[in-house]
Amino acid sequence: MTRHLSARAKLTLLYTALVAVCGGALVAVTYALVAASLRTTATSDKAVAADQKFLDTCSKAKLDSGIMDPNLKAKCANAFARGVTVGAQAQGNTTLSHLLVFSTVGLAAVTALAALVGWVLAGRILRPVHQLTAAARAASEDDLSGRVALGGPQDELRELADTFDDMLRRLDAAFASQRRFIANASHELRTPLTVMRTTVDVVLAKPNPTPAELTAMGADVRRAVGHAEALIDALLTLARNERGRTVNDPVD
Repeated sequence: MTRHLSARAKLTLLYTALVAVCGGALVAVTYALVAASLRTTATSDKAVAADQKFLDTCSKAKLDSGIMDPNLKAKCANAFARGVTVGAQAQGNTTLSHLLVFSTVGLAAVTALAALVGWVLAGRILRPVHQLTAAARAASEDDLSGRVALGGPQDELRELADTFDDMLRRLDAAFASQRRFIANASHELRTPLTVMRTTVDVVLAKPNPTPAELTAMGADVRRAVGHAEALIDALLTLARNERGRTVNDPVD
């Protein structure tokens, strides 16, 4: 037998997937925006090494003479600016790398927390359904007094529980009416049988019943039989009407 996921597990997976997708989209957008704000011109490693060597020359020249040639000073300033740019680019790459790592770890933690919270919330949301299931299992023809009686806000689950309670109430009333009808029908059927038995027993208890007494007995039995037949016809008509109307007669 194939075992399917429960509604609680499906809701939990749905919540977790939504959080993961939305979190992943947020991480991607954040990474793209930060990367755009930190974008710098790429510089080769050879150029970086050359600039670093030239800056060392500039520092040495300044320490030796104290006064630098204006052209050399401008070149040193340009080399220093390029060095600042390279440093900023390296810092930006490091920032993006840390941002990606921390965001991924945070997203994984939030997704795991969302799965746990989703499982708890799904259980709370589906609790009325479990109450409905328990009430349906407890209901029987002999005992329909159980009710869900769900509290809380007037939402779809509350409406479903109230509808189920109304159905149990109607079924309870229908079965009670059926039981009363069976009791009344049994009493009505027993009455003509009792009359017939009593009439026959009274006449047969006499040693020599007269023809008039036998005739009276037959008439009483005949009336009791007619009463029983009329009652049986009424019961059959009622049973047929419960399946739907089968005869259409014009009326004034």
